[in-house]
This record gives sequence, structure tokens and C-alpha cells, in this order.
Amino acid sequence: MERQELRDLKAAIDDDRLLEQNFMRYIRIPQRLIGLYNIRGFDRADWYQEARIAHLTAVRQFDGDGGSQFGCYYRMILSAHFYSLMRRAMAQKRIGDLYAQPQGIVGEEEEGIGGGQYPRHSSVEGDCVIRAGIEELWGRLSSTEAEALRLTLSGRQSTTRRHRQAMGRVRAKMVEFLYA
Repeated sequence: MERQELRDLKAAIDDDRLLEQNFMRYIRIPQRLIGLYNIRGFDRADWYQEARIAHLTAVRQFDGDGGSQFGCYYRMILSAHFYSLMRRAMAQKRIGDLYAQPQGIVGEEEEGIGGGQYPRHSSVEGDCVIRAGIEELWGRLSSTEAEALRLTLSGRQSTTRRHRQAMGRVRAKMVEFLYA
């Protein structure tokens, strides 16, 4: 890395404008990596925010005197950061946090705190997300699996081997869907 580039990089530590310019210079790195990771509830803005955090870490720690390139170093730091996010999100003790919704404070009225500001019932947006997720899950099922699931959800149990096998596949697809 050239001396001027290294000086500009080190100056970016204390200058937000220079740091953002440097981040945009290497924007292709997070753009490529974002597609490899998925955390439920994370949107593109969240991934870019995490990429900026990793970028600042890389800028602070980078030592280009040995001839190494910042882009390679940043990619390594960003990959490790994204992997840590995935590990943290998928940790067994936190897996419930991905799917939990706040239920309100014990003893609060049905309307919620402060005259209905925080309703206890689900929101229209939340219902849409759940329905969209269910539609996606149904789309993954074969016709035999969908039939078996409808039969099970209606409360009727079939004792056929075909139905039991189909429900086994449905359960596996549900687990894959919920924890993917």
C-alpha cells in the first residue's frame, strides 16, 4: 500500500467524512458478502451498518507497512464479523429471541400502556409478515405433504404410512424454514 493511501486511511479514523468515503471505495466487499448470510429480522441497512462497524475496526487495526492490501484485510475482518453475528444469532440460548414477540407488562390493560400506544394484540404488519412466511412454507411443500398437513391441522389423523412419512418431511421442512 502506498504511503499516501496509508496516511489517508489513518486520517479516516478521526474523520467521519473520510471514513465514509473509504467505506464507499470498498463497498463491493460487503455487497458480495451480504448475500452469503441471512439472519431473520436483519435487512440490508442492518448488514451495511455492521459492515461499517467492521470497516472501522479494520481501519483502526490495519498496518500496511508490510505491503499488504487493505481490501483483503477488510474482507477478512468483515467475514469474521458477519460469521460472529451468525453464531451469536443462532446460539441455542438465544434462538428464542429470533422468534419472540413482546407480550406486554403484567397487569396492563388490554389497550396497552398510555391509552393504546402499545397494543397487546398483534399488529397488521406482524400478521402480514406471518402470512407471508406461511405462504413461503406452503410453497415448499409437495402436494402430498400439503394434504397431510391440512389433515393434521384439521384434527383428523390418518394412520397410513404415506401420511406419516409426509408429516415427517413436513416437520423437517418446518424446522429448516424456522431456523434457516
